[in-house]
Amino acid sequence: MKKIIKQYFEEIIKEYKSKSYIYWDTIELPIVIQKDIEGKGVQFEIDLLKTTPEYREIDVTVDSGGLSAYFPYGKSFKIMKRQI
Repeated sequence: MKKIIKQYFEEIIKEYKSKSYIYWDTIELPIVIQKDIEGKGVQFEIDLLKTTPEYREIDVTVDSGGLSAYFPYGKSFKIMKRQI
């Protein structure tokens, strides 16, 4: 199950890393994705950690319930503002 969760987690990160700087101004946060994996409810959450004129810092966490609810797995990344 961990392998499947990690694979889906990485797909979500890849998808949201491709979003533009301005995209994050156009949506309501946090984004919560519920997924049923091997009969267990898994929750992925995408949220904005920090915003500056130069970048947005995005956080993605996963919670599979149980004890992991207290220690969710997460990763953050930056979306840089492109100067035209």
